[in-house]
This record gives sequence, C-alpha cells and structure tokens, in this order.
Amino acid sequence: PEPLLQFANYAAFVDACRHDNSDKIVQLMDSLPSSAKATCLYLLDFLVLIAENHSVNMMTELNLAVVFAPNILKAKEETYELVARDSQTVIGVIKILILHRKKLLVADPNISALNPSTPPPAPPAPVMSPVLLACTSTHSSTASTPYASPSVTPPSSAPPSGRSSI
Repeated sequence: PEPLLQFANYAAFVDACRHDNSDKIVQLMDSLPSSAKATCLYLLDFLVLIAENHSVNMMTELNLAVVFAPNILKAKEETYELVARDSQTVIGVIKILILHRKKLLVADPNISALNPSTPPPAPPAPVMSPVLLACTSTHSSTASTPYASPSVTPPSSAPPSGRSSI
C-alpha cells in the first residue's frame, strides 16, 4: 500500500532531511493530496500528544519516529542497501514532522476539521476497562478491587490427602 507521504515524494523528503532543510519538509507536506495530508496531520497531532508525555511513557520524538517512520515514508522499491543507507534519514524526516507540527498549518479548505481557525470537536471521555483501572490503580496491591490477586499460601510439604508421595 501507498505510505502516507507517498512513494513519489520519498527522494524529495530524504534529500531535504539530508540537507537539514526542515522548511522544505514542511513544504513537501503541503504538496500531499488532501486525504493523505489530513491523515498525516491527524497522526502527527497524536504523536505530538504522546511526545508531550515522554517523561511518563519514554516515547520521545525520536522514539516515535523510529517506530512510525517505516510505515509513513518508504521507497517503492526497497532493497537492503537502500534501507540501510536511508533508514536514519527517514527517521529524521518523521522526527522533524513531529517537532514542527505547529508549522504545518492547513491551507486546504477540504480539511476544515484540522483548520486552526475552526475549533476541534471535543474528544470523547476516555473509557478505561476494569482491568486497566486495576492495573493503573494508585492503591496498594492489597486494595480490594475485583481484579486484585488473591493471597497465595505456600504449599505444605505434605501431599494432599488421598495421594501418596512418589
């Protein structure tokens, strides 16, 4: 499948990153079709939100770029040599996009939901499953939650009744 930043733009993004031209990377984003741009901006907003909490989740812009870069920007014909040569540069492109997300203002009227002049819709209230709530609880491990682990008693050295030891 076509990556978000599209096969045709691979060389231009890589070249811009190699020449440390973040403004060119921002311009290349503007040249994407509306659907790819909207999806990429939505993803970048999410990645920025994750990166803002890096002290808790350990996901810095670089770590996020390492994880997402291979799926967002890649060449149409990938060879081992190409991937080995360009992987750090592709990661750099995604890191730049995350760091410069605020510069990526939407001028396309077809992307009104992401237009800075239009306030975004309020996100739905987060829903946590009881298991996740139990796992993230700040109470001690002996707190009485439906998912608290039962106390375990060590087995006795005597075999259970009705069984002989072998």
